[in-house]
Amino acid sequence: MWKYTNITELTPLILNELIEKIVVHEKVVAEDGSKSQQVDIYYKFIGCVNWKREPASYGTIEAAVLQEHQTLSEQTA
Repeated sequence: MWKYTNITELTPLILNELIEKIVVHEKVVAEDGSKSQQVDIYYKFIGCVNWKREPASYGTIEAAVLQEHQTLSEQTA
């Protein structure tokens, strides 16, 4: 884990070493028509880290993974 504390680019190698699995839940449509979808990221040796985020705060799953990694790095620093 320590070799990935300051990554600047998310590569397939890094994903394979850090991520155990990604679970994408069913899309939910609210009464007002807005849509959301829960994505759980299970890290190896850590488990699922679930923080509530605003819908569509990330453009891609890769950006979300990078943000989660940065948040974990800040918490352990």
